[in-house]
Amino acid sequence: MKSNFKMGRNEICWCGSGKKYKKCHLGRADEKAPSIGQLRSLIGDNFIDRKCLHPNSPHECKGKIIKAHTIQRARTLESLAIDGHVLTFYPFEIDSDGAIKRHKKGLSQASTFTGFCADHDRETFSPVEQNEFRFSPQNAFLLSYRALCHEFFQKRGAKHAGVALQSLIDRGLAPITQREIQGELRSSQNGRSKANKDLNDIKGLADHDLISKDYSRWDFVCLTFSGSLTIAASGATTPNQDFSGKILQVLHDPEVALQHLYISVIASDGAPRIVFGWQKDHSAPSKFIDSLLSIERDILPAILMQYIFAHIENVYFSERWWNNLTTCDQLHIQGLAKNSNAYYFPPTYAATPTVPWSLVSIERIKS
Repeated sequence: MKSNFKMGRNEICWCGSGKKYKKCHLGRADEKAPSIGQLRSLIGDNFIDRKCLHPNSPHECKGKIIKAHTIQRARTLESLAIDGHVLTFYPFEIDSDGAIKRHKKGLSQASTFTGFCADHDRETFSPVEQNEFRFSPQNAFLLSYRALCHEFFQKRGAKHAGVALQSLIDRGLAPITQREIQGELRSSQNGRSKANKDLNDIKGLADHDLISKDYSRWDFVCLTFSGSLTIAASGATTPNQDFSGKILQVLHDPEVALQHLYISVIASDGAPRIVFGWQKDHSAPSKFIDSLLSIERDILPAILMQYIFAHIENVYFSERWWNNLTTCDQLHIQGLAKNSNAYYFPPTYAATPTVPWSLVSIERIKS
């Protein structure tokens, strides 16, 4: 890279795209800057992927790729719905007041992703879709596996979208600003590449467990509450500190694989349940769960709800519940969801009982 920003037309561009300078950044400062709509469209077009994530795909795929639910529609999403709709903050958009927008989603669209063909989605997840949930190694694994596949899908899509942004986002800007933006993009892409590799490795192990029906490398915890379901979620977190602030893992170490905790919030027999799953040799999620369960029972539901909004995008909630919250509680939850990096900027959790839940039982399955 030349400090005076001058490059030969046929040199490989400084931005790392691999293209020749004349086909990449030459003259980019004179190009028209993209609109917000163009950037959103570009991200959406490149984010969407259609590929069955079942380990026996594609040779055993019979049905087409579908919009597969990550959260059970029957019993769980339906229990949240009013007039066939639930609320979510995803995809994230900020309104003119700086608050994160709420979106209404129909039940056929809520929590879906194009990550499985019709046959594999039905065959794989029928035990937790067709029946009332019972806490067992298989059912807990299937919820965790689905959360893992969704996270894998999201991270892969984000990486594809990042590559596409590289060619558009800095058009019309001065060369020095172009370099700043491209540097930030490269840093983000490096992080996404690391996350994709870690998830790919984890999914390979989980694929083996799915096919063999051997869940001995996993631990699970299920919390059952009384009260009505108000939120539902499916996602993966990488807990880097416990609730006392003790560091559990370093997320930015390129030499160490990330340790994930899979979280599913569902309804079963009309009661809210939160199911956690993690690989038993991963100490970070195990210690995080120990820290979580040390929280006083009367405030545990509120803390859990806030943690989920702060760390998981794939969250859906009841409009009736939302409208009954105080303005202060609504703003607090919106702030949690808006936090772009809750791991490095840990949120403050309130003890306000913003979910009408009381803890009934704690069940463990340890291999």
